[in-house]
Amino acid sequence: SNETTTSADITWTASTDNVGVTGYNVYVGGTLDGTTTATSYSLTGLDPATTYSVAVEATDAAENTSTQASIDVTTLSPPDEEDPSAPADVSASNVTDSSADITWTASTDNVGVTGYDVYVDGTIDGTTTSTSYSLSGLSPETSYSVAVRAKDAAGNESVEGSTSFTTGAFVDSEAPTQPTNLSSSNETTTSADITWTASTDNVGVTGYNVYVGGTLDGTTASTSYSLTGLDAATTYSVAVEATDAAGNASTQASIDVTTSTPPDEEDPSAPTDVAASNVTDSSADITWTASTDNVGVTGYDVYVDGTIDGSTTSTSYSLSGLSPETSYSVGVRAKDAAGNESVEGSTSFTTNQTQNCQEQLIDSEDFESGWGIWNDGGSDARRSRRDSQYANSGVFSVRLRDNTSTSVMFTDNLDLSGFEELQVSFTYVARSMDNPNEDFFLEISTDGGTSYSIVEEWNQGDEFVNGPRYFEQVSFAGTFTSNTRLRFRCDASGNSDWIYIDDVEISGCGPSTAAPIQNSSSDFNFSSIFEDEDKDEEIILYPNPVIETLNISNLPADARVQIFNFGGQLIMDKKSKDQIDLGGLQEGLYFVRIIHDGEVSSYTISKK
Repeated sequence: SNETTTSADITWTASTDNVGVTGYNVYVGGTLDGTTTATSYSLTGLDPATTYSVAVEATDAAENTSTQASIDVTTLSPPDEEDPSAPADVSASNVTDSSADITWTASTDNVGVTGYDVYVDGTIDGTTTSTSYSLSGLSPETSYSVAVRAKDAAGNESVEGSTSFTTGAFVDSEAPTQPTNLSSSNETTTSADITWTASTDNVGVTGYNVYVGGTLDGTTASTSYSLTGLDAATTYSVAVEATDAAGNASTQASIDVTTSTPPDEEDPSAPTDVAASNVTDSSADITWTASTDNVGVTGYDVYVDGTIDGSTTSTSYSLSGLSPETSYSVGVRAKDAAGNESVEGSTSFTTNQTQNCQEQLIDSEDFESGWGIWNDGGSDARRSRRDSQYANSGVFSVRLRDNTSTSVMFTDNLDLSGFEELQVSFTYVARSMDNPNEDFFLEISTDGGTSYSIVEEWNQGDEFVNGPRYFEQVSFAGTFTSNTRLRFRCDASGNSDWIYIDDVEISGCGPSTAAPIQNSSSDFNFSSIFEDEDKDEEIILYPNPVIETLNISNLPADARVQIFNFGGQLIMDKKSKDQIDLGGLQEGLYFVRIIHDGEVSSYTISKK
């Protein structure tokens, strides 16, 4: 311990002996340096920064010696108090208006140079381990004195080496910032306006260069520019760069600018080969050859006798609602997206004479020999001799009761696809139907019984009371299918509320080619009932089709007139009204029911 440049202290733990330790011998480099009776020893006269091998052995009175213990002892180096040599050949190069490079020849040192401090006008500017240093942030046209001092690890510093220089005149080499938010507006077929947000510069922006397709188009000192002489419907790449007085230019900002398409003022060609086909008494199909257009035909307007009837994008159009035996002039005009319209292509035709459909009997059933085409709905429907008192002809009728899913009677699937209108005639008696909300319905299905719609409804208190026999005749038009079913459905309060239905006759108006199921198991002629009653007082509804006013001739003074839509919804309910305004109704089929003295007559009318 306590090593210096010329001395050191060594210590150890005492040895033991059978008789007694008398002292210790201390060797330096293998040579006895001295003896001591203590357990410490001071080494002197050593050389600095030198390592010595030191050994110690114990001795006793009989001059016995122990094995030596040894260590290495290193003296301290003497302090470095020698300065490095001064940097030589200090000089300035690459001098600009704001910077300069300083270089020098390396200094030497007895131990070693660790770096250089650089001073500018007496103030330290920085430190480096190399023999060069770059100054920046200087002022233009200014004299500077630069000194360089070498230093070592002991903090010794050399005499400074120095130089002087003067910066050059100011040179602007900094480009402006890039213009931002470049956008275009007011595009026409030949021009467009572009705008941007101003750039900034260390000195000042003097203007902007505008390039179109990579070629300089012009310059401006503002933040907007108008492009002219462009081609219509063309996309241009437009770039803008900022400039300053020194000629520095910013990075370019760019956008695509598309000029407008010129307005389409060219009419399409006129439709040709306009012709009428499939002409009936109320309809016709119009066809033509497609028009052409410089841009494109978007559709056709179809005119009937000078009035537009409708529009289409195809080269055909169907007319409907025409009058029979009437001449029509049809014009077709092509149009484009710009609203240009062609010269009219036209044709004329005359509708056919009205062809009345042929009345045919589909089925007549008195239930005397079975159900016929009708089917038993289940537990709440029955055909039984026990109900003979309610039969109109023979001893059988069909009883419906309650309001369950079995309170029905329905036909087989009938192929009625060739028919335009159906008529259902039947007679019925109600018993114990006392509540105002009790009723029964005639319904139709055109999907084989999956779903039904109401044809007619008979309500207790409005159309019938318990006891009397009623005769009904219901006519209705529609689109019938090969899977058409008819159904009577009871909507009573319970098992003790009954409707007895008998002598059901189904007839229809269709072409002679129609071949419906026919089942005439009845000798009962339903239509004769209506022919015999009030034959001279036949109620007549006209015109049919009707446009505004429906006239009813021979209407009894106390009769009620009800009008239903095809879905069975009551639209009007009038008391003894022989003229009814239907102008507010939509086009379509409607049912008219006339109630008088407990009897109900039903009619179908078409509203145009």
